[in-house]
Amino acid sequence: MSRIATIVFANRWGLRIEPEAKRYRFLADVFNDTAFFLELYSPALGPWGKVLTLSVGEALRALCGVAAGASKAALSVHFAKHDNLAELNAKEASQETAVGLVGLLVGTLVVKLVQDSRSVMFLMVVLVMAHLFVNYVGVCSVHMTNLNRQRAVIFFSEYLKSGTVLSPKAVAKRESILFESTRIVNKRGERVAKIDIAKDFQDAMDKRNCGAVSVLDGHKYSLFIGNQHNGLASIKIMLWDGSDPWYAVNAWFSAMKIAQVMEEGKGFTKEVEQLVKKGSSEDGDGSLMDLLDSEFKEKMESVGWDLESQSFETKGPVRIRFQQAHRKDE
Repeated sequence: MSRIATIVFANRWGLRIEPEAKRYRFLADVFNDTAFFLELYSPALGPWGKVLTLSVGEALRALCGVAAGASKAALSVHFAKHDNLAELNAKEASQETAVGLVGLLVGTLVVKLVQDSRSVMFLMVVLVMAHLFVNYVGVCSVHMTNLNRQRAVIFFSEYLKSGTVLSPKAVAKRESILFESTRIVNKRGERVAKIDIAKDFQDAMDKRNCGAVSVLDGHKYSLFIGNQHNGLASIKIMLWDGSDPWYAVNAWFSAMKIAQVMEEGKGFTKEVEQLVKKGSSEDGDGSLMDLLDSEFKEKMESVGWDLESQSFETKGPVRIRFQQAHRKDE
């Protein structure tokens, strides 16, 4: 069961772990602690119930191993500011050994003092809740410096609203660990669109869209915009071959800027499309497809953002490549 769970989890969610390292690091603790509870309750569930709970618990431990290992690698790279990844891992392993030793000594004393089953259960609940709380606080305190989908939505929403360039620390305070908050809203705060990175060209031309799909080309990226049956616009991003992370940031910003002028329940209308193609917004504040300039890039870097990497893609990266067609001589 554990091996099957490992393979399925890594195949289905493996590419999501690095962009959402904080979330999966916390989920690893949730998986592990849930397995503890299942093992603790298993004797009271009968023969078949015991087999089932122990199997599920073993699978959860396997998921914990995958999520913890992969997210730990991403977080280690984040903390290795001076190319000292080996030193960081060595110290982390030493700390784990020391904490494990202290836990073993304390556990030996507690076992002698607490033997009543109800007391054991109560103590287990208290310690697990404390463990999850401390880990949650620890994960929230990490200020990731590259943009993923949630951080980009928080950052650009505030910038489009007030012109403020938030730092990674300010974005981390608004970031949700358990639930991804990526609501794309217009100027009135109404949800109008869903932005995603297309996994291939067929996905970009999503058949679930009602009506035609409009293709807007930016600087080394293309936006595929259609309307879904629920009234939301679907904006799929495809990067061009040779584009660097900064163009991915630009693509996401352009998609959010276009969503700002949409109307609730109407999606991407002809009026919005004409507005985009004319290169002026309702307030006449410039092209909706304008590239974020080098000055803005310097502002982002000055407050601590790392623009040499991006974490928008949670599937295998796909790029559009343009090739000139050769015609036969007539």
